[in-house]
Amino acid sequence: GLYDGQHLWLSTFDLAHAFLFKAEYKDSHLSGMFYSGHHYMENWQASLDPTADLTKADELVQLVDSNWTFKVRGLSEEDIGLNDPLFQGKALIIQIFGSWCPNCYDESRFLSSIYSKIREDSVELLGVAFERTSDFAEARKKLEKFRTGLEIPYPLAFGGYASKDSARAVFPFLDRVVAFPTLIFYNSDHQLVGIHSGFSGPANKQAFEKTKSEILDYISMIIQE
Repeated sequence: GLYDGQHLWLSTFDLAHAFLFKAEYKDSHLSGMFYSGHHYMENWQASLDPTADLTKADELVQLVDSNWTFKVRGLSEEDIGLNDPLFQGKALIIQIFGSWCPNCYDESRFLSSIYSKIREDSVELLGVAFERTSDFAEARKKLEKFRTGLEIPYPLAFGGYASKDSARAVFPFLDRVVAFPTLIFYNSDHQLVGIHSGFSGPANKQAFEKTKSEILDYISMIIQE
């Protein structure tokens, strides 16, 4: 990035997406636009706060409704919900993700690596994808490719178009969805234990290890409860 005392430019390319932040510094704050490829743009503002700290990944999303059921469409076109026989008597992790999302790739690799172990502890896992299409047939092709490429052993389903609003509509008991991926943790009584937003991949080793540890701590909680 560059900053000349009045203007800021920050950009990155992760081999799948190009991101650009542009802003002007005026009256002690930054104001500008965020661009994500050709598909998305959003206004943003920032001001200096010497006491600021990052919100914890499990504090970004809150519950607004105690009725935490859901229904999505499995890749075999079957309806899947919290009361599905596959999940009865088991703790459950819901992964909100997209095949277009680099951090979702990293998280899916990690979840795949621990899936056989957590199944032994009666924990089931369901990935619910939000894709850049509303067409089920097209989304299924993308997800089958995603599953095959990463050798994902846990079931996947289609939630809808790739947007945070779409994800929140499928899981209306959340006040919002702030990141892809997001994990929702239920214990074996299907009580909601926690919500973890985002995933730091191996490019930042310290953050990667911290994120994995946070997820494993939640898994331990839903096994014990």
